[in-house]
Amino acid sequence: MAPPAYPLLSTEARHAVRRPSIRGVEERRLGEFIGGQYSNWNLSSVLFEGKTDHKDVIRLERWDPPAGTKPSFDEAKKQDYRKAEKGQTFGPSWSNHWLKLHINLPKEWRDKEWVELEFDPSCEAMIFDEHGLSLQGITGGFDKRRVDFPLPKSMRKGVLLYAEVTCNGLFGVENRQEGDPDPDRYFELRSADIVVKRPEAWHLLWDFQLLQGCVNEMPRDGPLQNKALWVANRIQDTFRKSDLSTIKECRKLAEEILGKGWADKGAKIYDEGNRRDRDDFALWSIGHTHIDSAWLWPFTATQQKVARSWSTQLSLMEKYPEFKFTASTAQQYKWLETFYPKLFVKVQEAVKKGTFVPIGATWVENDANLPSGEAFVRQFVHGQRYFESRFGKRSNVFWLPDTFGYNSQIPAIARGAGTDYFFTQKLSWSNMNRFPHNTMMWTGLDGTQIITHMTPVDNYDSQNGVNDILRGVRNNKNLGVQPTALHLFGWGDGGGGPSAPNLEALRRARAVYNNGYTEMPKVHSGKTAAEFFDNVRKITDNGERLPTWTGEVYLEFHRGVYTSHGSIKRWNRKLEIAMSQLEWTATLASIVEAKSYSYPKEDIDSLWESILLCQFHDVLPGSSIRLVYDDAEKIYASVAKRGASLLEKALSALDKKQSNLAIVNPLNIPRRELVWVPERLDAGIQKSSDGASTLVLMEDADACGLATLSPAPTSIMRNLEAVSVTEHANQSFTMSNGGVMFKVDKGRISSLQLLTQDKVWKELLPHGRTAGLSICEDYPPQFDAWETEIYSLQTEEEIAFETVRIAQAGPWRAALELQANFGKSSVRVEISLDALPATATNAKARDARSFINLDVKIDWEEKHRFLRFDVPTVLRADLASYETQFGITKRPTSRNTSWEAAKFEVCGHKFADLSEPSMGLALLTDSKYGYSVEGGLMRISLLKAGTYPDAHQDEGKHRFRLGIYPHLSSLEHSDVVHAGRIFNAPLTVALPNDYVCDIFGSGSRLVEGAPICTSAAAPAAMPVRLDNPGGSVILDTVKRGEEDFEYHGKKASGRKTVVCRLYESLGNHAKAVLSCSSLNIKQAKLCNLLEDEVDDNVDVKGGKIILDLRPFQIVTVKLVL
Repeated sequence: MAPPAYPLLSTEARHAVRRPSIRGVEERRLGEFIGGQYSNWNLSSVLFEGKTDHKDVIRLERWDPPAGTKPSFDEAKKQDYRKAEKGQTFGPSWSNHWLKLHINLPKEWRDKEWVELEFDPSCEAMIFDEHGLSLQGITGGFDKRRVDFPLPKSMRKGVLLYAEVTCNGLFGVENRQEGDPDPDRYFELRSADIVVKRPEAWHLLWDFQLLQGCVNEMPRDGPLQNKALWVANRIQDTFRKSDLSTIKECRKLAEEILGKGWADKGAKIYDEGNRRDRDDFALWSIGHTHIDSAWLWPFTATQQKVARSWSTQLSLMEKYPEFKFTASTAQQYKWLETFYPKLFVKVQEAVKKGTFVPIGATWVENDANLPSGEAFVRQFVHGQRYFESRFGKRSNVFWLPDTFGYNSQIPAIARGAGTDYFFTQKLSWSNMNRFPHNTMMWTGLDGTQIITHMTPVDNYDSQNGVNDILRGVRNNKNLGVQPTALHLFGWGDGGGGPSAPNLEALRRARAVYNNGYTEMPKVHSGKTAAEFFDNVRKITDNGERLPTWTGEVYLEFHRGVYTSHGSIKRWNRKLEIAMSQLEWTATLASIVEAKSYSYPKEDIDSLWESILLCQFHDVLPGSSIRLVYDDAEKIYASVAKRGASLLEKALSALDKKQSNLAIVNPLNIPRRELVWVPERLDAGIQKSSDGASTLVLMEDADACGLATLSPAPTSIMRNLEAVSVTEHANQSFTMSNGGVMFKVDKGRISSLQLLTQDKVWKELLPHGRTAGLSICEDYPPQFDAWETEIYSLQTEEEIAFETVRIAQAGPWRAALELQANFGKSSVRVEISLDALPATATNAKARDARSFINLDVKIDWEEKHRFLRFDVPTVLRADLASYETQFGITKRPTSRNTSWEAAKFEVCGHKFADLSEPSMGLALLTDSKYGYSVEGGLMRISLLKAGTYPDAHQDEGKHRFRLGIYPHLSSLEHSDVVHAGRIFNAPLTVALPNDYVCDIFGSGSRLVEGAPICTSAAAPAAMPVRLDNPGGSVILDTVKRGEEDFEYHGKKASGRKTVVCRLYESLGNHAKAVLSCSSLNIKQAKLCNLLEDEVDDNVDVKGGKIILDLRPFQIVTVKLVL
């Protein structure tokens, strides 16, 4: 049918003269339709039909618990409440308060479509029913607040609700990014009203926001942007505050973009326009709330944030059937299970329905650089075990949206722990170079690969604006092979999660696409992250089309986190090592003394979970507020105390008949070391300068696992050169033994020489340069605790020492004591050198060299300064080596490109090494993680002094050890890896219950009057060891098997197993022989990191298991006894 005739004369038209579109005017006009200066006349003025706080409709009562307490609902319900009203305040910061809300709606409101409680305490809160079930979270006090609680019809004739008000905001307590949060802040109850909303007006608001997003973000030469601009202006022309029927007319206009009748389709909007052969969504939209387990708020606040956020999502699922919510972090689920059990049951029910999706696989969203390899494994062991026990399945997606760089063994660890995919997004924050991929096949150190997606949306808390939706396509660097993106939406960091406006925005975006405007990317709600990754495999030929990335994924940002809060990092390193020692000793005791000793599995699990919690990506890196570190220090101290007690029980079980001086050596390498013991022992070979202690020579020559007193120290010294120290003029000293010689001038090392195999002393320091402490100014442009910038190094100043004296003169150990004052700080350093070589593992004794050990005690009182230890060298090598989880990462020493220059500060664990083929130098540390090697200049980062978010970061006393280890040959042919392990787990003696100095002590027992044990009378030794313990294969962990013990209703297997974890440490193909001849082994199995058996039985011949390892491979063997 032909269209009706249009008027012949222009004067017959409704508008005889019609202007052209004036884009600038029409675009600016859009900002006047919602809020702003015309909020009393525009759409905002008709959003509410009614509002009241009349006492007959809503009546308030309050109870204020004692400050510092967090009463449960059951406790709060029993209390006496007093009258409350709007305008009252709650405080101080971090305190908790309870309200009763008596609600009874007027009859004329009971059948309204949209009636809500508007509750804004200017801070966070949670609504409970009268039985204690958490119903919804409240976030008040800022523009994007969530203060509306829908009242279902069942509540409208009268209901009693409870509200827990917590005195912090979504991001803690404001401190303007300088100094500590205000501890005395109060929050006003701004509203406690019953409101009736106009649904059609709110839907028009969301329609208009979509149109405005199209105008702002779509290309100006495209049809969608121009049409959206025209429709939005016609809506503004049509709306009349005085005529509510115009709202419906406006919505009809919006259908020109959204499609006719689109709103009636509801969740079925996502069923239209789909291909049958494959999913072709551009954005897979996943509801999510990233909740930092601690950051600008303490752990206890996070427990509440989890309940608030997740209860809100459960209520949203009832209104939006397409909505699925994804949440990570086993620890947060456990908090919910412990503190909000009724809500946890609701979560379990939603998981069964498939609407609530646990994800992530780890105990917390941990830092990905600082934890040791074994600690990283335990993140997965504890996380996957929890998910499987509570929800019936593990997660196959390693979920880490927000962390500060990614170590090169993540592919191997994640795949070995049952995950097939890895998701993150933080790399978009890099401040020098743009990472070339969004989806890739990431290959780790050992060759293991994992499909990795970094969302091109570049955030994890999208509000589903057109800008974010477009970014998911425009930023995608792999459109040719993988044109899809994960799109995480919902308030994050401080929790909250998705909201109704988020879900409405998604529906509208999909409606635009369905209406033929394919400039709008095709979004989809209702799928899971695992389904997204499965689809990636499908469209990329099982990953074959994806680009590969090999090695670490370095974040060019937040480089200060390797150093901030040094005490926390020291606790972490020490406890990781102590836990290895505890498990080793407890395993030995449970085998040797099985009738009288039981392996304390639940206690050990509890210790691990505390350590893993503190490895959260804003705790261990040092980027949280002071309250968090006060809590972390207490957690660590408790772990140390409980761990010491467990270790003492295991040692007692192994040594029932006599208390001997025998020190646990869990490193599975020969040891020969000098150890300080009380002077009363008559086995000493050199007394301390004050006469209170004496050195003894301890050794574990066969790597049996227990070091005892050497029976013949005199004969050992005959094959060594005694260490000597000589004083020259003007505070100049020289210290030397048979292989290392160095000179100290005014507290700085001015010469460092290594005796080569040709018996020639080789100088390692450049002429005129010295090694020692240096300090820089440190003013990063943002993120103070997180950052240090490259220009900081240009302000470096060397620190000279005022006094130097001889503390020990030899012959077994010589030492100098140095003291200095700088700024407001003071430092004392003891530099020592032993006659003994650093390791007893070198097959050629003449090649072994000694540590130069620096024991540093510092009172640090600086602000915005950065302390380092610098060692300039004459060594030249293209790459430096840094220990990482289960291996070594090599990085360039040059700065030829911006990619190389970006790595001016990098992460390492126990050592960094710079080597030529014939010799090298390693810097070792017992608790530091920040390193740098530029050319031949090597640095260790020691202390930082930011003022945000902790105004007193690192202020106070610190103690740490550094080591300088000159060695012959390259790293791959040296004993540096073992030297680093020894340096971090030295043999030391602690009296019973005196475990303060080095966390657990070091696995020794020394009782007054007890006989001294020599190697001939040593207690039982570990029956599992490597035949070649000084090689490149490391026996890293010996523990009892997970299957041996009941966990959350899952019964023990009934077998007795020992689990051994090994790895190849230098990048070589290697053969390892695991010797366990003293054990009655029924079978041996290769396992993944979760201890699932993944292969047939491993051959055990003559009590030995032969294993072939590829470079940097991690191998787990389960021995069934």
